[in-house]
Amino acid sequence: MILRIGSDMFELENTGKTLAQLMREVGVGLDLPCGGRGSCGKCKVRVLGQLSGLTDAERRHLSSREIDRGVRLACQAVPTGDCTVISYRSASLSILVDGSTGVQHKSVRPLVKKHLVRPPAPSLSDQRYHLDRLLDSLAGIDKSIGGQRMYVGREVLLSLPEVLSRSDWTATIVHTDDRIISIEPGDTVSEHFGVAFDVGTTTVVGYLVDLNTGDQVAVASRTNPQVAHGADVISRITFSSQSSDAREALRSEIVAALNDILCELASTVGVPLNRIYHCTVAGNTCMTHMLLGLDTSSLAVMPYVGVTGRTYMDEASSIGLNIHPNGLVTVLPNIGGFVGSDTVAAAIAAGLDSRDDTALLLDLGTNGELVLAHKGQMTACSTAAGPAFEGAQIVHGMRGSEGAIESVTIEDGGVKLTVIGGGTPVGICGSGLVDAVAELIRVGIVDEGGRMRTPSELEGKVHPSLLDRIKTDEQDLRFVLYSDLEREVSLFQSDIRQLQLAKGAIAAGFSILCKRAGISCREIDVVLLAGAFGNCVNKSSAVRIGMLPGIDEGRIVSLGNAAGVGAKMVLVSEEVLGRAEKLAANVHYVELGSDPMFQDAFMQAMMFTEDA
Repeated sequence: MILRIGSDMFELENTGKTLAQLMREVGVGLDLPCGGRGSCGKCKVRVLGQLSGLTDAERRHLSSREIDRGVRLACQAVPTGDCTVISYRSASLSILVDGSTGVQHKSVRPLVKKHLVRPPAPSLSDQRYHLDRLLDSLAGIDKSIGGQRMYVGREVLLSLPEVLSRSDWTATIVHTDDRIISIEPGDTVSEHFGVAFDVGTTTVVGYLVDLNTGDQVAVASRTNPQVAHGADVISRITFSSQSSDAREALRSEIVAALNDILCELASTVGVPLNRIYHCTVAGNTCMTHMLLGLDTSSLAVMPYVGVTGRTYMDEASSIGLNIHPNGLVTVLPNIGGFVGSDTVAAAIAAGLDSRDDTALLLDLGTNGELVLAHKGQMTACSTAAGPAFEGAQIVHGMRGSEGAIESVTIEDGGVKLTVIGGGTPVGICGSGLVDAVAELIRVGIVDEGGRMRTPSELEGKVHPSLLDRIKTDEQDLRFVLYSDLEREVSLFQSDIRQLQLAKGAIAAGFSILCKRAGISCREIDVVLLAGAFGNCVNKSSAVRIGMLPGIDEGRIVSLGNAAGVGAKMVLVSEEVLGRAEKLAANVHYVELGSDPMFQDAFMQAMMFTEDA
């Protein structure tokens, strides 16, 4: 069969695979938040040709107008002959790479070091072994090396005679305190690089850092290819649990994405890959387990315990990363089953381990993690809040990519929209969702309980043009944000309920951490928002819907990609790695599912009030 996608044509075997599976095989990414189970309706494509009949899932998610135009769900439609895909929504995102912090490391002292040595040549009066000669010279420069206990790989010893003969006994040693990574001829000290990775559930970012200066010299990002198996970690755990092949497929996908980023970083500034000697990795517990190919099934069931939460170190060749084969890969430690090393990295970037004030770190991404620092004590929890904030489970929701409504303002009966990319809206992302609900609450269309009022209830109370936007049909009561002859983007009553669940979980977690610390929510000095959603959400809208009860807008600070900043800090400073390990070990982790206060706090937090 022939599959045409835009101007590209592919000849494929007719094997009964869905259109989504075939498109993925030819390198075309689709947004599949539900992992291709047909439950989210996000993989709409306009396609002409020979296809299987409509499924029940498609009849639920597609309007009659869409069906007439040839729109199908790619995860449901099975090509039975030649097909042409006319339009589709790609999985590309606007990825947050920048982060800020007021905490700076005091010095550049990376875990992987590089030193030039010039030992004397062998003589009858000096018959030390070649390696001893080099290491004795190194010990004179760096007193922390491990002496006789220093690990040196066989491949380094095999190359040593040639290295020394080529360099006239001038060599550069790449090492940690107890391991020789490489011995290179001549002076290569200036070529000393590392990469810090923030491996998110949705996106992956890599930062190339000069380990001599601590400066970032390049950055690159990708959509996490595992999104094809679902937007959330539970979907991916379910997939990985099917077989060892499925687990390896997830590992291979994320390793390939990291290697793509490494190649882009290296080529951007002309750095050879074998001059990258260290990679640090921050990610949630599930993502780091999948990177290492570990079993994640126990993370999906009580008591949510993984295989390891300690700092993990291994050679790059063992992980499959294409840097120097003996280079070091350091995966930062986790706090709990759903509070991973990305939260540890963000907490380090925010300086939670050294602050004098009372601070709450809130990392809003696909999941929501909270860490409260008060009087030298830290408490953390995780909330299942992410899908709605990233557009999943929202009827016209989408991630923060081109065409997404990212902000909404209602003025004088008009609705003003800001769209990523500046074009025509095709959906609404998390920040737009929060704005839309906050504005509808402000003008009285949605009440504090989250119910959308009908036009008859609102007659004479709101602007007539707003009444015209409230529609009801067989689907749901909805407020139309945008419509033209081709499409409509609306906020549905069911969407408001999804936001209630998400913001209620965040607010309840916040409330419980404060109660555990013996303080009220109003005693928080600063709320530090990290992550993609936290960077773009309108603070006043977040306050209006009661996401952070008792907190006013002036106490909320956005940090951007704090996890990426923390991963870079660890890459540059061995001392910061020690801080990260101490922080992870000392944080008290609260499992909200078993906390007796959670249900009451959650029900109270469901109200759309600033003091919920």
